[in-house]
Amino acid sequence: MRQRLAIGWTLAVLLLALMLPAATSAATYGTGYSYQITHMWCYGQNGPQLAFEVKNKAAGTTDANRLTIDSWAERRPASGGSWTTFRTWPRESRSFPTDGTNHSLKVFRYMDISASSPWQRRVVMQLRGWHNSTVRASTTIHSVVC
Repeated sequence: MRQRLAIGWTLAVLLLALMLPAATSAATYGTGYSYQITHMWCYGQNGPQLAFEVKNKAAGTTDANRLTIDSWAERRPASGGSWTTFRTWPRESRSFPTDGTNHSLKVFRYMDISASSPWQRRVVMQLRGWHNSTVRASTTIHSVVC
């Protein structure tokens, strides 16, 4: 009986976690560099939308003096295949002094999508932490596929 109850609770917690937004997703991509996914969804209040928001962070312990986020949208046939870029947004950049304080850069991207489209879509972001013209840390992350 206890084993059934434990399995039931485990499944309930997993289902609840899958239904919650990805507002708490966070990861480290280098010593002192991290990011947090603050929004990610495939359906909005005004119809089908793909939305992705990420916060790129540099700790004050790094020698970073700039953060950047490059972002683009990719698509592939719903039947599968290779991803191809069909939209690119301008680079977002934030410069700051190397003064021992934490710094961040947040970017929100979205696009309206047709529910009957033969394409799958996703947003890709490349996050970088810089010191002058040298990349100190870099990672590429993907949104959910819609």
